[in-house]
Amino acid sequence: MFHFSRRTLWIIIYVTIPLIIILNSLGPDDSDQPDAQSVSSWSLDEVQMSCAEQLCSLPLPGAETLQISVLSGMMPTTRLEVPSALQISATAQGGQFIVTVTTAASRANIKTAISFLREWLPEAGKQIVVSGNLDGNTTELLESLSDGYIGTGAEYQPGQASGLGVLQSPPLGSSEQLPFLMWVEVLKQRLAGYDVTLQWDHRGSASYVSFSSTLHTEDFRPVENDELDPILQAYLQTAQQRQRSAAQLHRYAVTAVAYELPFSFFVDQQQRLQAISLDAVNQVREDALEQIQKEKR
Repeated sequence: MFHFSRRTLWIIIYVTIPLIIILNSLGPDDSDQPDAQSVSSWSLDEVQMSCAEQLCSLPLPGAETLQISVLSGMMPTTRLEVPSALQISATAQGGQFIVTVTTAASRANIKTAISFLREWLPEAGKQIVVSGNLDGNTTELLESLSDGYIGTGAEYQPGQASGLGVLQSPPLGSSEQLPFLMWVEVLKQRLAGYDVTLQWDHRGSASYVSFSSTLHTEDFRPVENDELDPILQAYLQTAQQRQRSAAQLHRYAVTAVAYELPFSFFVDQQQRLQAISLDAVNQVREDALEQIQKEKR
């Protein structure tokens, strides 16, 4: 994720293959930024996201800040000064370019955020995610984000995942995705003695995991229970902790919208983890082995 800390917002785009994006000097002075970290937390079992047309809302009663994310296939190219009340960040996920504004939850700041986004972002098909201490007046005000954009932009084109070894992940939300995640954790442990690093890339419509070392067929031997169980138990312990921060919950909401998943997908993570079998992990291991074998042909 990109985070920006100065007043002038400037995006320079070189249209090459792939598209190269340079993000420079984005955001207000650190001294002017609101505290984006909420002191409160909410239970996954007590929050619910609702969507109407382009706008999805995640009420978080008592939240100190409001977060607004705009997802689009276009990225902005307009130079614009960022109001000091706003904190801006940008990332990409699921083939969408995502701009997020965080601000203290006041009507004046919300109006400032709406005005800034409509002036900066280009007009294109958009989805909007808002979270915070929402009421009827706030939601009605945010509905104006559905249109009226006047900024300039260019089509977002995610670059290709790179690494000495690259594996494509099953789609988020599929029955194979969590077993694949477990397999990657096993593979990471097997490679731990070789100082190998891995990195996930979720920018495009498909997700990839890249390794700083070539992957060899001998690393893809069948997974045993004594390898899988400690990893699975660690994930289950994390899933059992139901409290989440405002930033975490907003990130879940954005991911749900980007991949067209219900918010309950994140609420029910514990049940899906409990359903993972050794056979399922070994099946995705075999699928991953086929990927590297095809690359060597």
